[in-house]
Amino acid sequence: MQIRGVAIATLGVQNVRGRSNPIPNRDNAMKTTPSHNLAVRVALIYSMFGALWILSSDQILAAMIDDAATLTRLQTVKGWFYVVVTALLVYALVRRGVAEAEGARGLLAQSEQRFRTLVENIPGTIFRCEPAAPWRMEHITESVRELTGRQADDFLDEDAPAIGDLILAEDLDDITHAVSKAVANREPFSFEYRLRHADGGIRWVQESGRAVYDDRGRPLHLDGALFDITNRKQTEEALLRREHDYREIFNATNETIIVHDAETGAILEFNDTMLDMFGYSRQEVGNLTVGDLSSGAPSYDQAEAVQKVRATVEQGPQLIEWHSKKRSGEQFWTEVSLRSSEIGGQGRVLAVVRDIDKRKRAEAVLRERERQYRALFEAANDAIFFLKGDELVDCNSRTLAMFGCEKEQIIGETPFRFSPPTQSDGMDSITKGHGKLEAVMADMPQRFEWKHKRLDGTLFDVEVILNLVELPGGLHVQAIVRDITERKRAEEEIRRLNEELEWRVEDRTAQLAAANQDLSAFAYVVSHDLKAPLRAIAQLSHWLVEDHGEELGAEGREKADMLAGRVKRMYNLIDGILSYSRIGRVEEGRQKVDVDKLVREVIDSLALPEDMKIAVEGKLPTVTADRTRIHQVFQNLLGNAVKFIDKPDGRVAVGCEEEDAYWRFWVRDNGPGIDPSYHEKVFGLFQTLVPRDERESTGIGLTLVKKIVELYGGRIELTSQVAKGCTFRFTLPK
Repeated sequence: MQIRGVAIATLGVQNVRGRSNPIPNRDNAMKTTPSHNLAVRVALIYSMFGALWILSSDQILAAMIDDAATLTRLQTVKGWFYVVVTALLVYALVRRGVAEAEGARGLLAQSEQRFRTLVENIPGTIFRCEPAAPWRMEHITESVRELTGRQADDFLDEDAPAIGDLILAEDLDDITHAVSKAVANREPFSFEYRLRHADGGIRWVQESGRAVYDDRGRPLHLDGALFDITNRKQTEEALLRREHDYREIFNATNETIIVHDAETGAILEFNDTMLDMFGYSRQEVGNLTVGDLSSGAPSYDQAEAVQKVRATVEQGPQLIEWHSKKRSGEQFWTEVSLRSSEIGGQGRVLAVVRDIDKRKRAEAVLRERERQYRALFEAANDAIFFLKGDELVDCNSRTLAMFGCEKEQIIGETPFRFSPPTQSDGMDSITKGHGKLEAVMADMPQRFEWKHKRLDGTLFDVEVILNLVELPGGLHVQAIVRDITERKRAEEEIRRLNEELEWRVEDRTAQLAAANQDLSAFAYVVSHDLKAPLRAIAQLSHWLVEDHGEELGAEGREKADMLAGRVKRMYNLIDGILSYSRIGRVEEGRQKVDVDKLVREVIDSLALPEDMKIAVEGKLPTVTADRTRIHQVFQNLLGNAVKFIDKPDGRVAVGCEEEDAYWRFWVRDNGPGIDPSYHEKVFGLFQTLVPRDERESTGIGLTLVKKIVELYGGRIELTSQVAKGCTFRFTLPK
């Protein structure tokens, strides 16, 4: 309000532009001087004195002077005396009035200079304008040029822009309403808005003022001041942005942050993470104490929490573990970092809270595991010790027993203290040992045999495993040492036995070679000497029927046919025995065998009845084997299936599926099936389930199949139910 008073008082000075000059004139100024009052009093006194002088002087002279001429002369002198006195008095009064007027003008000039200096030094623009929008200016100071980029005279012309024309449209309605309300209520006004500068920029302005009214209470004009607050607004906006950024960081951090009163521990501020951690809403936290966030267990209650807050102020930053409680009642461990600070001039304690419940649980598990590990460490049958560099820092009780010493006799020593000078290979123990340790430190685990020495000097053999492990204090070498003295003795015994076994194997190999030679000779005999009589018998029986069939009659011919069948069976039996004997004895030529093509060839070679069908499901793979052997496998399995099916619509299927390193083949039929009690028997040599007289069979086919499959490292199995058919499954390597 002081600034407005100055503005109104100085509107008449020369540095203010306006449509009229309200400086008072000299006559008005003179009417108010002390000389004016004095002149009036002197004039009144002089008039009274003059009247008395004129009336009394004539009477006195007439009484004193009788001569008319003399009386006339004296009256003339009296008249001039009065004129001279009057002239002198008037001169004195006029001179004094002129002097006082000059003094008044000097004082007025000094006052004007003081007000001019004051206005020039006011940091703002002083104005007088119309009381209604758009507030056309009547008077305004030159400083308006800095605020708007326009001269003061630009606002005083009749067609000049008003100050309201420069206010941004977004602010104009609010300003109009605020001014109207202040004028109507006879209240001062103060508000902020934005002006459009002549350079196209925007300036923030603070305007303060009030209306001036006439005797009837009607507003005459507005007096006030304009201040450029652009820098302040920019600073405020920057501060607001910074506060917003800090608030975003404050709320976005993963750590819970709580601001406490340094004296009472009351919760004053907190971030969103705190709400997530404790499960409260923002409104609920306003009514909480630090005790509400504590478990309430001894040493974790309100009083103790406040004590921690005060200790932070008195002793400095604190780092504590605190047992906290969520809104749900769930208790959990937190780590709280406390630091005192001054915020807004008030003592505060900043608490950064981290949920360490998982860590505490992990630590408990780790302690339990460490206890278990220590128990296993001590209970191990092998010596276990740890090296830092080449110095022993820890060992188990088995180590002490193995080296025959106490713990204080081994801790701090090097492993070479318990080694002979040289090892079994003649190398220096220290040189060789350092090489092993360097390799381990390069992350290359070591496993080797070593000669150790007990405290009493006894030498013994050990197997050592070295690994690099991370332990408190850095990288360590873990050594697992096993006494292999007994194993070395056993190895020596095994070596001796192996030598003896090798001798025996050589002897048995020679015997086996001789037996194989005899078996080959026997096979030759069977193949040539036994088959020849069989062929002769078969030929003779044929001739007998051919030449004497009528004489033999039906019964004779039947017996002759039976004889031929028996000869054929014997012939096939000999072939089966020869094939069985060759498996695994005769060297085979292995090759890539297209099983899909081979199976189709086998199917084509079988004389299938019209109602019999064999289906190949999917594409069969290629295997590496002797083609003849694989042909024998499928020839026997498919031939048996066709031979023994007892249904008019016989069905046989062949397929394969992949299993790791093997192919699993299967042959499935819908024949009579095999009772589970015979599943193993059918693979035996010369075993048949149907009498040979009813169904011709040598009883060797499945035996050959089993031996061939096992020769290639596979397995064969049978699944079947009576009257529901059979499924033979066997594996061959890929």
